[in-house]
Amino acid sequence: PLPTRLGRVLVEAERLGIGDQGALAVSLLAERDIVLSDRRFDSRGRAAAVDSDLEERIERFEEAAYSNFNGSTLRALELDATRTRAVDQSWKQLKRLLSASANTPPSSSRESPARALNRALLQGYADRVAERRGDSNELVLSSGGAARLADTSGVYRSPLLLALSADSSGGRQRDAFVRLAAAIDADLLFDAVGH
Repeated sequence: PLPTRLGRVLVEAERLGIGDQGALAVSLLAERDIVLSDRRFDSRGRAAAVDSDLEERIERFEEAAYSNFNGSTLRALELDATRTRAVDQSWKQLKRLLSASANTPPSSSRESPARALNRALLQGYADRVAERRGDSNELVLSSGGAARLADTSGVYRSPLLLALSADSSGGRQRDAFVRLAAAIDADLLFDAVGH
């Protein structure tokens, strides 16, 4: 069984017509991180800027899957072979479940798959909306807590983001450390509140 938040993401992704992509995203979030090291750094030693750490992992996974999880490809992508195969098994299982219960017609939305995925993620992670404090890695969570964006996250340009993977040190909310994030915008939040 999926954790509730991931179930919400999957149901919304299916409703939005991106069930396969949603199933892959959920599989990546449910398993331990497939990335051995974040290899894309800028000249200051910081992760290269991206809109979504999750999308970046989806791209790496898809490249590995295209090579049929060839060992040299996994090494070149710096992916853990065991974890990547576990994600693949989970993804296939979720896709089978979605196809077996295909009672939701795909959405006729014209938004990009990446934006639709963010919309689905917001359904499961509404309590993890965060605002950056200026240009720092310090985050204020919608729940009132504070967190810090990991230097390995590439989502450091967006003022608003979803904290997709947050670890707490010492069990205190204020010590939360966000390893995976996805940039969001105010329009997406307003749309979510309106529904």
